[in-house]
Amino acid sequence: MSQSGQFSAIDILALTNFSNARSIMDETLLGEVFEEFRVTCGSVSEIGTASTQLRQHNRYIISSDRRGDIWVGLGYWMNPSITTNYPEVGILIETVPNSTDREQILKAMLEVVQSSSGKWRGHNLTQAKNWSSITQVKPLHTFLSEENHVASVKTYFKETLADVHSIRQKYSHLPWKF
Repeated sequence: MSQSGQFSAIDILALTNFSNARSIMDETLLGEVFEEFRVTCGSVSEIGTASTQLRQHNRYIISSDRRGDIWVGLGYWMNPSITTNYPEVGILIETVPNSTDREQILKAMLEVVQSSSGKWRGHNLTQAKNWSSITQVKPLHTFLSEENHVASVKTYFKETLADVHSIRQKYSHLPWKF
């Protein structure tokens, strides 16, 4: 909603089409992607938590168990402050600020970013007490030229999960507690 206390035309359009957009996002995250996420990450949140993530963090994602030092999120990231930006689609591997293995985790994340030829981006990898992460994302508009958006996004999600699987194997010494 606009900051003026009034609905804008964009707000009304978004509300009118939200159920359809959410159904499409659910279709890309459920089924074989959901199961592949469970196999790769050991656990997966219920799809209902995606609505909470949207409300609290402007992202519509499924995630692994967050009780460990590292967790994974897969789905959609929105930037509501810039209405002309497309949402991003992708995956996040994040570590908590107070991890006892933080130095090892950040070193591994930095190696992943440096060896990925721009595929993975790092966030807060040199800051001592912040949430730190690596992400692999694409703007949603990159899928719009495809004939079947759902199938294309699902394929991309599966590719990102394969990358996470490879990262987990290469860095098996990290505290992957999921």
